[in-house]
Amino acid sequence: MPLKPPRRLPRQFNRPVTARTQMLLQRHRGTNTAWSDRWKRVTRRGQHLFKDIRYSLLKWVLVAVVACATLLVGLMTFSPIVEVREVTVTRVSTRLDIEQVQHALAPVFGQRLLFLSDRTVEQMVRSAVPDIQDVKVEKEYPSRLAVMITLQPLVARLKIQSPEESAASQAGSGSTTDFLTTQGIYVVAPLADEGADLPLITLVDWGVRPIPGSQPLSPEFLARMQQTEQALSEQFGYRVVRRIAYQRAQEFHLRIGEKTELWFDTVGPLEEQLKRLRSFLQNVDMKTVKQYVDLRMSDRVVFQ
Repeated sequence: MPLKPPRRLPRQFNRPVTARTQMLLQRHRGTNTAWSDRWKRVTRRGQHLFKDIRYSLLKWVLVAVVACATLLVGLMTFSPIVEVREVTVTRVSTRLDIEQVQHALAPVFGQRLLFLSDRTVEQMVRSAVPDIQDVKVEKEYPSRLAVMITLQPLVARLKIQSPEESAASQAGSGSTTDFLTTQGIYVVAPLADEGADLPLITLVDWGVRPIPGSQPLSPEFLARMQQTEQALSEQFGYRVVRRIAYQRAQEFHLRIGEKTELWFDTVGPLEEQLKRLRSFLQNVDMKTVKQYVDLRMSDRVVFQ
C-alpha cells in the first residue's frame, strides 16, 4: 500500500519556536558538523599517508630483490667462490683407480660449478674408465663436485692365448689378472677373493691382441655361453671344466670331461644345437668320443 505524500501540519498544531531555541539548535548543528568535517579530513590524510608509505615500501622491496638477484648472478658468473676447488670420488668397487679418475677430472678445476653439466663430467669419467656402469654427479655449492662411480660386475677371468706363447706362460701369476665384465670389457685388476671363483675363458683366434679397455667379446656372446653352460648342466648333467672362445669365428668350445669338448657357435639357434646333441647321445655312446663333438652344422653331427 503506497504511503501518502507528506503534508504540513495545520497551523493550530504548530508549536512556536523562540529565538533562543533557534540559536541553540544552530550552535549544536554547527559543532557536530565541524567535528565531523575535521575527522573526515584527518582520516583522508591518514589514508593517503598509508598509501604513500605502502607504495614506497613495495618499491624499496622490489629494488632490494632486484639488487640481490643481480648480486647473486654476478657471484655465480664472475666470483671465484663458485669455482670448482674440490672433487670427491666415491667408488663402489675397490678395483676402481681413484687417481685415474682424478686425472681425468683435472680439467674441471677452476670452472664455474653452475655452468658445469653432469653430462660433461660423465663423458670425462667414461673416457678414462671404459667399464663404468653408472655415474652419479652432485654439485655441492659453492665449490665442491661429488662423483659416485659404479663399475660393471665381473663375470669371468680371461686368458688370452697366442700361438707363440706356451700354456705355462699363459697361466698368469702375480697380484693382478685379466677379467671380463658383463658388457665384455677387458679389464686388468688385482686378484680378489671374489675373482678367484669366476669361470675362466680362454680367448683364441683374435685378429688384434686385445688391450685393457677393449671389448674382445660382446655381451650377447657371453650370454650365449652362459645359457649353453646352464642348459648342459640342467638338461644333460654335464659340468663344464674349460671354456674356449673364438673371437673371429664367433664360436666357443666347452670341455665337459678330461678331453671331450662340445663345439657351439652363435650363428644357429641354441635349441637346435642342443637338439642335435640330444639326438647324438641317443645313437652314440659318449665314452667313444675321444676329442670333440661338433654341433655347429645343421645337417649332421661330426665327432672324433
